Amino acid sequence: CVIARTPEHARRLHAELATELRALALRHPRTLALESVGRSVEGREIQLATLGSGPRRVMLWSQMHGDEPSATPALLDLADTLLAVPAPEHRAILEGLTLLVVPMLNPDGAERYARRNAQAIDINRDALHLSTPEGRVLKGVRDRFQPELGFNLHDQNRRTTVGNTPVLATISLLAVSGDREGTV
Repeated sequence: CVIARTPEHARRLHAELATELRALALRHPRTLALESVGRSVEGREIQLATLGSGPRRVMLWSQMHGDEPSATPALLDLADTLLAVPAPEHRAILEGLTLLVVPMLNPDGAERYARRNAQAIDINRDALHLSTPEGRVLKGVRDRFQPELGFNLHDQNRRTTVGNTPVLATISLLAVSGDREGTV
């Protein structure tokens, strides 16, 4: 069964996320830490969820664009599954990595189901000027924890296909090459 989603059905409001994060922290009190790392233009809290205790840090953030909500519940599900299911693979991830998760970077945009923040700025284009509080929050978390890897999670355009085929893309991944020649 395929359900057509309208923006009103797809959007996740900041208050709902706060409730879900508190519930997640209550389910995993010793293994998930919540921290307020800043506020949006309109004063909405931006949360950081930390799980795992490994020496390698990986940062993941979602809803840099308020109208791209699909990765936010995926991050919550990922955290809950890693912490709740005692699988050897999950234990290996949590012992090898510290995951730093910002599930909603642009809560003002999420409230409006809009790409840009309340200043009408695309936070994804604010890395140099840091003219948004949300951009400064992201940089602050990055500077503080110095992760080895960062995942900037976005929704996939629902009309994007795989190459020149009619097959719809489920995920797209942009990975920076590890060497100048582009072989790694």
